[in-house]
Amino acid sequence: MTIVHGHGVHPYAVRFCYCTDKATGSCTPEPVQLIKYGLWPGSWDTPHSAFTISMMRDHHLLSLQAQISSHDFYAYLRRLTDNVCPENVTDRYRQFMTATREFSFMRSTKRAGLPPEQGLPPGALATLCPACPQPGMNMDPRYEATGRPPGEQYLDALFHTADGNFQQNQKMKPSDPNDEPLTLGAAYYAHEHDFATYQEKRGKEKKEATSCHKFGAMGYGRYGGRVSGMVGLSCARHMFALPNSVVDLNVGEAYSYVDFAHLSGLQRWMQILLHISAYDINCQYRINFAMRMKKFREKFAGLSTIKHTEFPPTLIGIGKFHLPAHIPSCRFKHSFNYLPGVGMTDGEALERIWSILNALAARAKEMTSGHCHDFLNDMYNDMNIRRLCGLARDLTRRYLQACTLSSEVDARVAKLEAGLDGAALAEWKKHEKEWLANVVDMKTHKKLDNPYELKTNRGSTTKELLVEVEKTRSRQAGNADELGILEAVYEGAELQSLREDLLDAIDDDDGTEDARSVINAARAEFMSRLREWMNTFNAYIQPALETAAREVLEMHQEQPAMPTPLPTSFPLHEAVSRDKEVTGREARAHLGLPPLRDPRRKSEMWQEIFAISIPLPSSFDNLVLQRPAVASLVSWEKRVRQGQANDALSDLRTHLVTTEMLKIKKLDATGKSSTTRMGKKLRRQNDQVVAAADDYRRARLALIHLGMDEGDVLFRPLKKTDVAGFTMSTETQQLGDSRKTVSWIWEDFSFVERPGDLDHQEFYEEVKRVHWFRSSALRARWQEEVRLLAEEMTRSVRFFGFQRRVWDIRAHARDATGDAAAAAYARKQAHRYVRLLKNCRSHFQTTSLVIVRV
Repeated sequence: MTIVHGHGVHPYAVRFCYCTDKATGSCTPEPVQLIKYGLWPGSWDTPHSAFTISMMRDHHLLSLQAQISSHDFYAYLRRLTDNVCPENVTDRYRQFMTATREFSFMRSTKRAGLPPEQGLPPGALATLCPACPQPGMNMDPRYEATGRPPGEQYLDALFHTADGNFQQNQKMKPSDPNDEPLTLGAAYYAHEHDFATYQEKRGKEKKEATSCHKFGAMGYGRYGGRVSGMVGLSCARHMFALPNSVVDLNVGEAYSYVDFAHLSGLQRWMQILLHISAYDINCQYRINFAMRMKKFREKFAGLSTIKHTEFPPTLIGIGKFHLPAHIPSCRFKHSFNYLPGVGMTDGEALERIWSILNALAARAKEMTSGHCHDFLNDMYNDMNIRRLCGLARDLTRRYLQACTLSSEVDARVAKLEAGLDGAALAEWKKHEKEWLANVVDMKTHKKLDNPYELKTNRGSTTKELLVEVEKTRSRQAGNADELGILEAVYEGAELQSLREDLLDAIDDDDGTEDARSVINAARAEFMSRLREWMNTFNAYIQPALETAAREVLEMHQEQPAMPTPLPTSFPLHEAVSRDKEVTGREARAHLGLPPLRDPRRKSEMWQEIFAISIPLPSSFDNLVLQRPAVASLVSWEKRVRQGQANDALSDLRTHLVTTEMLKIKKLDATGKSSTTRMGKKLRRQNDQVVAAADDYRRARLALIHLGMDEGDVLFRPLKKTDVAGFTMSTETQQLGDSRKTVSWIWEDFSFVERPGDLDHQEFYEEVKRVHWFRSSALRARWQEEVRLLAEEMTRSVRFFGFQRRVWDIRAHARDATGDAAAAAYARKQAHRYVRLLKNCRSHFQTTSLVIVRV
């Protein structure tokens, strides 16, 4: 026989025993003899190879911890045997692959106290989360059946999150269609037979209309293949994968797949009185969820593993990472920052699980479906076990941190409330109570306002101004002058932006014929629009400026008749700016200033465009702008510049979110072509980020010259450090990110005190209201987090005590039947939970909490 062990691969002469067993009257099968002597058979008929069980354990642990593949491990053993000619060493890789799959299944069943057979109960091989509510195991017996008092139901709620992953796909190559997982329906994948029946009978799914954006998870993604990815569920607070919650995809992340994942994965928690759900597109997914469940009950009543289809009341949220990608009306209704009872849950647990599993995708995609399910079930289980072993430490750390931060927030809010008007505060608290009562029900969402945002008008966007122009045209046919001024200012501002874009395009010219053709076309369009605009300028803007200049001349005889407009390459008023000396682009961006244009060493076309002046009121001296003759011009340009600034900020946020998404995708990209393509996309996206930031800075500089206060709370200086997105993934996270202050571009207001400023008094009253609502929400979330963590620590102790008793009972039962080996293993498992209980005691005693004794 060929014996494979930790020191290499060697042939051995083996003689089996054929003595008859006195109890059974037959000889012991050869594979069983090998196992008794510490060898795992390569086959179960007439084994010609065997693998030492100690080596199998080593490989299993290395596969889980170091993610080493079976191919690499066996290649290592061959080289260890003969590093000169390893190809001469006997090849038992195929048998080794089968043996490892069987071995991991046998270990799973042994650890679960079950026989190694198919037809196991659903989820029987999965490791449950000790801190989540597990009916009949760890819930408070006072409230398990009847529920908590009003306002405390969240303490017994199941927090779960759903998500899709398109890294875990399968290659389109020949495979055994009859290959089934050994863990059929007993681990983390939904029962494969029931899911196949569901797939066969469900019919073609229609895309539902969206009231938000068109997300890939709604079936708009372009995916296909035998297996294009997976959808799964996990507990949202501790990152434990839920049993029977994973299904394979063969198209995009359509609702039908997610429906089955919820139905299968949440079966054991259907009697829990409250669920709190997180999903990237919950705002759309939940709209017709009840209708889809009704159709499921009518069509699939006979599925063996789906017994319950009536879900308990569910609080609907969207993960904090995905929330900025939704429209504004979705964000506050489904935010884990504002929903009651969610604590500091972020709803993105599965994103962190995917970051681990994606490292295994290169191995999994080569496997057959059955082998892949066994392999990933083993990986899921190992992740759950590792989190279980470190749970006491993690809960203690989070609890102590929550207590500290909750106290700090309480103190800040108390100080804030002490300085507020009592009547206004009482009214806000009443509004908050009503809002929290309504936000938990999606049926009331349409009438909900957003108390966490300013109601003060920030100014129209440029698109909204266009609509206003059309309305003004139809409404004020007799007031052509005012309409002409509006259109002249608007078109002039647009031409200045086009001019900047054209200068950038000429700078980036790579010399190719296509690029030059695009630039020439853009130049022709710009020049054509400029010629048309000059007529409008001469008719509506120039007369007012000349009148203002004459008035200035009469008041100040020493002043020139007409202040010279500055070059509109957009330094605007930089001819009189103290910032003129700061010429480096990086340095100016750091100060929140737009880049200076340097005409030296530029092409002839660049200098031609640069020399073109597009004079608007913001290009002229303050003495001119203060005259009544140009009041209308200044007013309209302020509105146009505010629209430009709002558009630029909106574009900047969008490009930053997209950039962060591309960074994450680049980390998952494999191969030179994919990495290069993602790199090009990232560079283009970064260019758009820089362009949007510069557009905002130019618009803000114009607003300042038009009279806006440099300390304006809506349009603040955009420094280089402010152009930053959120940390969206563990791969891009850096130490200390959770303590950093979020850039002001992700806020909608600034909290400053300007006593005596009557013009801003109303606005600052609005600021105080929003500040209190947000502070109150933060205080509530931290208070909930403290109570949730205390309850989770108590549940963990109950869970470990329950499992210890289960294994003690099994040990006594095995002793009664005379199976000493099985009884010893049961006592070993019971002692494992004794150690976990001691670990809880040593950690939890630092929290000063009275944890229930088991």
